[in-house]
Amino acid sequence: MHHRLSAHTLTVTSIDNPTPAARWWTPLAYGLVCSVLWVLSWAVIFSDSAAQLLSPISAFAAAAIGVLAVRPNIIGDTRKRLALKAALFGLGHAPALALGHLYIWKTAGPTLLLLVAYLALFPAVALYIAVRLHRRWPRLPTVATVPFLWVALEVVRGEWLVGGYPWYLVGHAATRPGGASWLAPIIGAYGCSLVLVAVACAVNDLLGRSGKVAFAGVAAVIASGGLSLALGPRAAEPPQRTFRVAVLQTNLPQDNKLGWAIGDRVEAHKRWLALSEAAAAGPRRPQLIVWPETMFAGVALNPEAIDVQRRAGLTYTVPGSADPLAATWFADTLIALQVRVRTPLLVGSIAADGLAYAQTEQGVKTTTAARANSAILVADGGPQQARYDKVNLMAFGEYIPVAYRWPSVQQWLAGIGAQGMAFDLAFGRDRTLFNVEGVRIGTPICFESCHQSANRAFTTNADGSRRADLLINLTNDGWFYGSDFNRRMHLLQCRWRCAELETPMVRAANTGISCVIDSAGRVLTTALDDGRPLLRNEGVVSADVPLPLSLSPATPMTFFARIGHHLTTVIVACGGVLAVLAFWPARRPQPGSAQN
Repeated sequence: MHHRLSAHTLTVTSIDNPTPAARWWTPLAYGLVCSVLWVLSWAVIFSDSAAQLLSPISAFAAAAIGVLAVRPNIIGDTRKRLALKAALFGLGHAPALALGHLYIWKTAGPTLLLLVAYLALFPAVALYIAVRLHRRWPRLPTVATVPFLWVALEVVRGEWLVGGYPWYLVGHAATRPGGASWLAPIIGAYGCSLVLVAVACAVNDLLGRSGKVAFAGVAAVIASGGLSLALGPRAAEPPQRTFRVAVLQTNLPQDNKLGWAIGDRVEAHKRWLALSEAAAAGPRRPQLIVWPETMFAGVALNPEAIDVQRRAGLTYTVPGSADPLAATWFADTLIALQVRVRTPLLVGSIAADGLAYAQTEQGVKTTTAARANSAILVADGGPQQARYDKVNLMAFGEYIPVAYRWPSVQQWLAGIGAQGMAFDLAFGRDRTLFNVEGVRIGTPICFESCHQSANRAFTTNADGSRRADLLINLTNDGWFYGSDFNRRMHLLQCRWRCAELETPMVRAANTGISCVIDSAGRVLTTALDDGRPLLRNEGVVSADVPLPLSLSPATPMTFFARIGHHLTTVIVACGGVLAVLAFWPARRPQPGSAQN
């Protein structure tokens, strides 16, 4: 399965001489053109055959969106007019941003507009600072400034602000059917963004001085697109050994998940048990069976919670059944399956610490000390005590930044813009690893797979040695509703993490895309075991995960894994220095001086 990513638009201005101010709508028009190009580049994301045939064109399109060289002619504007035109340039990106996030409307309604405004702010800020910088320091070449400004904003948006949103990076244009760029394990996705933007700026610097701005812009697009082709994937290492997995792909619509009735939960759990047992009984027994994020249909799967439920003796009344159902039925049947098939199961589930029940006039009241979004290993006849609790909760999906410190305020805000969502999960503290037959497994949950820092923490020790041999991403992509585009985008993030860390990954995704990715970022599975597509179908994906030679304990992690956090810090520091220079006051000429 092959993907192409479009990115936000970067404006590179030629500033040898101040030029007359453009009409107010010129930056808006540039933003709209870039927005249209962005949308057009999505076409190849939805067709594997198109991705094969149009690989160079899609690379040029992605690079055009990321580093399109234009001259807005706003160097000579006043500060207020410059701010207005920068805002209009950002507004031009809004249609594409809204189209890419329409799925959010179903859950959050009008707050989608706030997200679009927030994302459109970044190209606006990039334009504003770049123009101010070159108006104040006109001899600085854009190749020495704009790449650091643009990528610093990518890092701030992707890793630092409100939990981070690292989608739509310029560097993702270097993705190929065979994996991510060969530079990924050296400088990562942000480093690739820096290289691509720098090439476009260099071409613009060389050709823009002649006054042929349109020619310079087209040349920059072609140069950057050509470079994105040259930054294609490296060859995957020969496997040292393989680790066989069976991944349960559920297809539970998020609407059903939010209002999951007990009868539906029972039926779904029975189907998933049957699929898991059939996978274990196949011609080759898997070494691990994986369930997606929060797809355990019971209250909680941690041993303490199961014991509390068992002692309480609570039961469910299931429509259509005369017999009550024990509250522990979901856990008991899952444990019984593990005992029968003699294969560990890694299950996405809620963990409830301090679970307690109390009888009130209104019925049974349930309280917990803490609830976590967890990965729990069921092995040796029961859930293991050690579990992984999600550390990087999803901003606005699992908590509201700042407001989460006051639960009542958070729930009030949730009632306004995210009805049906609980926002009651606790942050995890440790990057727990699971050991299955000698393979050390880290389990980034849902959006954690997008963050460089989270995956680096799973795979790399402080001394640069390898910590995990395999990553397993448990995710519920039902939140994307009907947007297969965003499912593919989420997969693309995982491919880059694999290439950056030279570590394979297994994805278990509700509604898809469940698959195996090798250490070069190449997707190895293209369909369910029964041949049906991986998007929005229920079934099993069975595959051998190649564990490459670099997993030897004596082999250090990739250069990026060891210094990647320093690289992004340096980029942001350089961008910050340039931003300060952009606002550095000009020296006023002394009275009587020749300049005066």
